[in-house]
Amino acid sequence: MFPNHNSCALPLRVLRDSGGWQARRVKWHLRRGGVIAYPTQGVYGLGVHPRNALGLRQLARLKGRSSSKGFIVLGAEYGQLQCFTDEVLTSLDKVWQAKWPGHYTWLFPVGRRVFPILRGKTKINGKYRIALRLDNYAPVRALCQALNSPIVSTSANFRGQRPCTTPRQCLHQWGRRVLVLGGRVVSHQRPSPIQDAMTGKMIRF
Repeated sequence: MFPNHNSCALPLRVLRDSGGWQARRVKWHLRRGGVIAYPTQGVYGLGVHPRNALGLRQLARLKGRSSSKGFIVLGAEYGQLQCFTDEVLTSLDKVWQAKWPGHYTWLFPVGRRVFPILRGKTKINGKYRIALRLDNYAPVRALCQALNSPIVSTSANFRGQRPCTTPRQCLHQWGRRVLVLGGRVVSHQRPSPIQDAMTGKMIRF
C-alpha cells in the first residue's frame, strides 16, 4: 500500500532548515520507503532514497518500469555519490569533471552493495554501470543538502505520457501516492545526456 498524504504540495523552501519538522517529515517519509515528487531543471522528478529497497520497488511500481533499466542518482557533492562506485570520483578524467556540476549524467562501474534495481542491467565491457549526476540546479542541490543524502531521479510521468512540470500536475496524476514538494521548473530542457565515463560511449544524446 502507498502512504496517504495531504492533497497539497509541501513548499520546497521548508527544507532550508534541515532540522525543521517539515524537513524531518520528508526524511522520515523517504526512510520508510516513500516516494517524493520534486522540481528538477527540466521537469518534475520522482525520487526515493537510493539505499532504500522498499522505496526503489515502490518507484518502479509507480512508473511501471522494468527492473532492467535502473535509475539515475543525483547528488550535491562528490561525497554523496562516491559510495555508488569503486572509482575515485575526484581523481578521474578532467573531461568528465568539466561537465560537473551540471545537467550531465555519467555511467561508472557500480560499487559493492548497490541494489540491482537501482543500477539496472546495463553492462559495458562486462561490468555493470551506475548512473550518477552531480547536479547544478539549485533546488535539487538544496534538497540533497537538506536531506544529507543523494536522491534517485526519474521523470514524473507514466510511460508514454508527458512528464509533469508543476506541483498541481503531480498531485493530479499521482494523488496521495507521493509526497509533492512545491517549486518551479525553469526550462523545458531535454533529459540529460548519458555517457560512459570509462569508455566515452554515448548512451543518450
